[in-house]
Amino acid sequence: LDHYQREDGRIKVKYLNENKGISNASNEALALASGEFVGFLDHDDQLLAHALYEVVQLLNWNANTDFIYSDEIMISEGGKPIYALFRPDFSLDYLLSHCYIIHFAVIRRSILKEIGGFRTDFAVSQDYDLFLRAVSQTRNISHIPKILYKWRQHQASSGHQLKERVMESSRRALQDFADREGICGVVKGTKHFNFFRLKRNILDQPKISIIIPTRDRIDLLSRCIESIQAKSSYGNYEVIVVDNLSQEEESAAYFDSLQRNHNDYKILKFDEKFNYSRLNNYAAKFALGDHLLFLNNDVEVLNPDWLEAMLEQSQRDEIGCVGAKLLYPDKKIQHVGVIVGGGGRAEHIYKWSDSNHIGYMGHFVSIRNYSAVTAACLMIRRSIFDEVGGFDEGYEVGFGDVDLCLRVRELGYENLFTPYAELIHHESATRGRSLSIDPHPSDTKRFMEKWKKYIDKGDPYYNPNLPLDCFDILPYVSW
Repeated sequence: LDHYQREDGRIKVKYLNENKGISNASNEALALASGEFVGFLDHDDQLLAHALYEVVQLLNWNANTDFIYSDEIMISEGGKPIYALFRPDFSLDYLLSHCYIIHFAVIRRSILKEIGGFRTDFAVSQDYDLFLRAVSQTRNISHIPKILYKWRQHQASSGHQLKERVMESSRRALQDFADREGICGVVKGTKHFNFFRLKRNILDQPKISIIIPTRDRIDLLSRCIESIQAKSSYGNYEVIVVDNLSQEEESAAYFDSLQRNHNDYKILKFDEKFNYSRLNNYAAKFALGDHLLFLNNDVEVLNPDWLEAMLEQSQRDEIGCVGAKLLYPDKKIQHVGVIVGGGGRAEHIYKWSDSNHIGYMGHFVSIRNYSAVTAACLMIRRSIFDEVGGFDEGYEVGFGDVDLCLRVRELGYENLFTPYAELIHHESATRGRSLSIDPHPSDTKRFMEKWKKYIDKGDPYYNPNLPLDCFDILPYVSW
């Protein structure tokens, strides 16, 4: 250290008289820093040669940026590449579920000074706590979608007792963030290491209008409605069934029974050619709820608090569309979010993957922001639905929900996926994985023309280094 300090005036060394721990040692180093920005790395990791260049280039493009993070690759103790971490652009909800930002992290020094550096009582989650306090100061956060950092793994750092300490320390840091931001809710650990749930309080018990389009197929509709009735712990809802030209006597008898036995059920007749967007817009006119929940007739509720899980997000001022975790009958993933640009248009991410897996970087178990979610189960505040003008009725079958989500984003709201509302979607899984089969080409053409700039730019919540032709689990990404 003395040698390097003599050789290069940019290198500063301070010797401490005792081991004060990582937080105190880091604060001592911060006291020596004179730069406008501070970058953090651990003593046994490596920066790639172009790391600082990429950071400065970004700052030259956007001088207002306060916080920068990059992608990284894990390496073995011997330096062999193991696992690549390709992160999305900034997603606050993802950060509140998992400390997905680690290295290479660069933060404006004035912000670090304002928040007082590292806190010693978060010794095993000091980075997470620092990042959360920085986020309370700024949302000018940028992501460099390139690997700038090599993170060395050690077996000794994965003991059970250490994991328990990390979970509790991280949970406290998250709860401190929630309290500081005025968020009414409780942070809980999950069964997955380093993943958390900020469970928000439901405010004022608002009414939810559940809108279900259908045409005959009472076997599907009855299963859907019976699961809502039997499993929903939230009681302040109404159900609006929109009958689009049903022909069977069984259907008429079932509709009559629903209305006769349930005061909070409406059966609407929609006697026009099927148009998914127009049908839902028509039903929304009759809804009394503060929140609209668009639901397919072929879904089945799995967990009792599914409505609460969606409502706790939909009630937030900054949130637009909220999507649920949908599974095929064999428990494979059907929906955990939609990315724009997949297959040249928009696709469900990680379809047909095993839902017992946590997903790449915990996608399946994290509340995350996405560009879009499917309207097979989508909740939105009535006020936002009216503000955006409802569904675009130019989409007859497909892409109406994605278009709605993107227009909501243009108004300044964020969309998100929650894994805590879980349903079976009995949509046929026999359609295969081919992206070349387009069941509604006119809707696809309309979507691609309208959102070409968004598609060409790339989805901010899906790293450009990840493939767009396949959404299977990526346990190992070659380097």
